[in-house]
Amino acid sequence: MRNTWCLISAVALGMAMGADAEGKEATLVASGYTGKTTINNFQALVKLSDGDDYGFSYAEAAADGSDLWFEDADGNVIPHEIDTWDTSGSSFVWVRIPQLSGTNTKITMHWGDAAEKKTTGQNTWYGFAGVWHMNATGTESEPDAAANGLAAVPYITSGTANISRDANGMVGAGRKNVQNANLKVSSYANLITQPAQFSVSGWFKMSTADTFPRIFAGHPNTSDRTYWELWRENAATLKATGNGSSKAPSWSVNLSDGWHYLTLVYNNTSATLFDNGVSKNSGTVNTPRHSTFFSIGGIGTTASRSFVGTFDEVRMYNGVMTGDRVAADYKTMTAPTTFLTLNADVIVLRAEWTGLANDGDVGNPANWNCYDQSDNLAEGQLPTMATSVTVSGENLDFQMPKGSELKYSTLVFGDCTLGKDNDWCGLNTVETAAGSTINLHGCSLRIKGLSGNGLIVNTVNGEPGTGELVFYEDSGSTAQRVGATIDATVMTAKEGDGVLSDTCLGPAKTKSAEYYHRAGTIRFSPSTSDYLDLGPTLYSISGGTLANSSGNLQIGRERASAFVQTGGNVQPASGIFIGVRAHGSYRISDGSLSTSSNIYIGHGENSLGELYIDGGIVEAGAIEAGRVAAKSEGRIIQNSGRLSLNGNLTIGNNAGATGSYRISGGVANVKGSFLVGEAGSGTLDICGAAEITASGGISVGHDANGSGSVILSNGGKIVTTQISHSGSGGTAAVAINGGVLQAAKSGSILDNLSDVTIGEDGLTIIAGECDVAITASTLKAMPGKTAVVVEGQGSLDLSEATIEFVSALNDSFTFAKATDGRIVGIPALKGADGVSVSGWAAVVIDGNTCRIKRIGTVITLM
Repeated sequence: MRNTWCLISAVALGMAMGADAEGKEATLVASGYTGKTTINNFQALVKLSDGDDYGFSYAEAAADGSDLWFEDADGNVIPHEIDTWDTSGSSFVWVRIPQLSGTNTKITMHWGDAAEKKTTGQNTWYGFAGVWHMNATGTESEPDAAANGLAAVPYITSGTANISRDANGMVGAGRKNVQNANLKVSSYANLITQPAQFSVSGWFKMSTADTFPRIFAGHPNTSDRTYWELWRENAATLKATGNGSSKAPSWSVNLSDGWHYLTLVYNNTSATLFDNGVSKNSGTVNTPRHSTFFSIGGIGTTASRSFVGTFDEVRMYNGVMTGDRVAADYKTMTAPTTFLTLNADVIVLRAEWTGLANDGDVGNPANWNCYDQSDNLAEGQLPTMATSVTVSGENLDFQMPKGSELKYSTLVFGDCTLGKDNDWCGLNTVETAAGSTINLHGCSLRIKGLSGNGLIVNTVNGEPGTGELVFYEDSGSTAQRVGATIDATVMTAKEGDGVLSDTCLGPAKTKSAEYYHRAGTIRFSPSTSDYLDLGPTLYSISGGTLANSSGNLQIGRERASAFVQTGGNVQPASGIFIGVRAHGSYRISDGSLSTSSNIYIGHGENSLGELYIDGGIVEAGAIEAGRVAAKSEGRIIQNSGRLSLNGNLTIGNNAGATGSYRISGGVANVKGSFLVGEAGSGTLDICGAAEITASGGISVGHDANGSGSVILSNGGKIVTTQISHSGSGGTAAVAINGGVLQAAKSGSILDNLSDVTIGEDGLTIIAGECDVAITASTLKAMPGKTAVVVEGQGSLDLSEATIEFVSALNDSFTFAKATDGRIVGIPALKGADGVSVSGWAAVVIDGNTCRIKRIGTVITLM
């Protein structure tokens, strides 16, 4: 094998940036937009940092970013706004794309040459009445980024510390409301062209549940509420009005579980709420009415009703936002570097090296050309390069001598064919022995857009080997193994799998890491411990396979970490831990996550684990959310896809631990027991088109210390043998409003539940051919609509159930009826203080009318 170096002078390429520097550019494609419609004037977020996927460098740009500009695919200059510029971290820039249409929409970003900077007088926030980035400090007014100049002014009743800057917003900083404060925008209404057709949106993270806090409010104070607003009605519900009248739709949203991107769309008498880019359906309101003020996180000149928490990126749009637009807004802010990606058509192979360890003769640095150095480099030697060097070409066979070591370097290979004649991979050692290593000290490695066979870490006489690629961080006389930045499209050879051990991608105490896996198989083999820690920042897989040959996979161990799966297969050998004494998150939107072992979410004290299922398939032996120790929290948020467990699903496993499972779409199949509040606090919230099959039943508040609640609403469906409370202590609550409960077999469908609330939209029980009963349970029902509807050929026995009336009775009240099958048994009736019965009333049970009479506080069946 021959070692070919293609070296081009950094001076000749003008890479040393200065006043006369050559401008840089990167073509970006909107690969993250999957909507079916074309969006006009879309504001996309561009996230920049040193050495990012776009090839951007602060050293190549003006100190304040003033030489940055953008153009569309036709070469027209398009508007942009710098939201945050931070040369020591991440910068955020908004750019207005004239037409966003499919994943092939392209824009070009330019920087590095002030003389070539091109500007436009157009408004970046075209179409918006107001945009507030929430970057101001303390009591400062929040400037309007739109063209209208409507500042959001803090309204504080007492204490200037009540509103402050929060460095940890969703896009840069945010504004934090401690208490008794809000942001007030005056004279906005005349900017709404159609007063009944507008949209408001923003990020909100609640820290304290105040009394009926307002998210948005269009009225000046609590004494005059004949205007539109959105507020938190209770722990799991948001509500909106058009002009404060009784027409007000409610939506199931739990603001206590982290950041939510809320978008409220008014279209005449229809109001639609989107939560994190997903529609929560529409409701009817009276035509919206505007007042003098638009308030964010409170009500105009009112001290109370404040939203206590952090909000960010609040906007008011002059029109009706579509579902595609809202979903795209959510995606560009939550994953900007995957929403806008580097155009794969750009062919660049670049290796940037500084201060390498060994000497070598590569000729005059001012006039580098292509050299064949395979015969001139001894073992362990690489060229010494004083500055950046570009290695370019196609179909390169890039090899390192045996025993190579690099120091303080960044190797970037991108968008080319690597491997001579598409045969072997581009980064390997030359004729080295099996088990040898390439040591990288203070280095990082990027491999992007490769065709051919991708990366082999080591070879044995040209064949795939079993060596390791090891990364170190040099600190004085010590070298500590750390994670590295690896962005690899193909990670396997023509034969065999790529092998990266935990010595390469293992625990990193001081460095963050990003790993991108797009094809092939990466096999992790822990050797020094029984677990594999994927690093402190991000692992993203969109294709291929990630597998352990041993040990478990841990995300968020001791420090925050995130895993994003948009395709491919993840196959851990011994289970997954998400959030191990730190914050860990796993989000899957496509592909499969499969383990025969368990998934533990929120493991250990002060841990927070989150599993987001937005699509794809998750299969495991069992799941425990919130386990092992107090102050641990585990969350499952499922919007689509499929969850399948051979064993138990436990929510809130340990005393002092908290677990929650919110499913608004997709299906879940639990073959074992479903425990909500095993010994800790657990919540199951199912709504929308979601369906859960719990073959082993659902136990609520299972242990003596357990506290469990089940919320079934808005068409959500549970197929199970029984929902019950064990009776060994603890608390259990079930709230049903518009949900479906289907019996998996004959027997008690609801058992030993003292707190079952049935809302106005009632409960549908599908008995099928089963005979089911409600036993030892009290059902709190509201007069009006029928509380329980029974479908199927089987029967529902109410003889051991108790009905408790929670509000005033009308002349007649239909508690339960059967559209098919039958209802047997007369339930007990229980009155409560404040229940009013005027004279005689009737309770209709399956067509049989029974009269009831109130004597004191007791309602007696007659």
